[in-house]
Amino acid sequence: MFKSDSLKSFIISRVLGLISLIIAILLFLSLIGFNENDTTYWNVTSSLQTLNYLGVYGAHISEFFLVSLHYSSYFIPVFFLIIGIKSIFGIKYKNFFMRVVSLLVGICILNLSLSLANINSGLMGKFFFDVTKNIFINFQYNVFFKWTVPVFIFLLSVLFISYGLTFRVIFVFSLSKKILKLV
Repeated sequence: MFKSDSLKSFIISRVLGLISLIIAILLFLSLIGFNENDTTYWNVTSSLQTLNYLGVYGAHISEFFLVSLHYSSYFIPVFFLIIGIKSIFGIKYKNFFMRVVSLLVGICILNLSLSLANINSGLMGKFFFDVTKNIFINFQYNVFFKWTVPVFIFLLSVLFISYGLTFRVIFVFSLSKKILKLV
């Protein structure tokens, strides 16, 4: 039924899957429970009440992720959820480290493309925008390049994120072809 070599690897795989699911649920609860009035490192208030679902720790975690990555930080609990489900059901996934790096690079590129389109993308997007501002300074005066460069970078980030979330690249290409046929 499952492709496990031994009882030991079977148990380790399931335990790691459960740990990944717990991390995904806790991160997701922390992110959706974000409240601007919670006391965190960057927001010190006189309020003693923390409204985040996970309390003070959840407030700190959500503040860190949402300030640095903005809404693209929701990809991180999705990653842990997918890895946890695959581990629990015994589905093998290859290149775990490459997928983590691909997801993080994809999130950074996504934030860059959102910053190029003047959409709020957190500190990471602002940082990469400032780094690449000199490269793209000539493109802002050309209307064609002003929109094609962010769209190209956005599509590149979709490829990185989809590989990081363990989707097959062929699946993404076939899905994009079907979407383009509808348009």
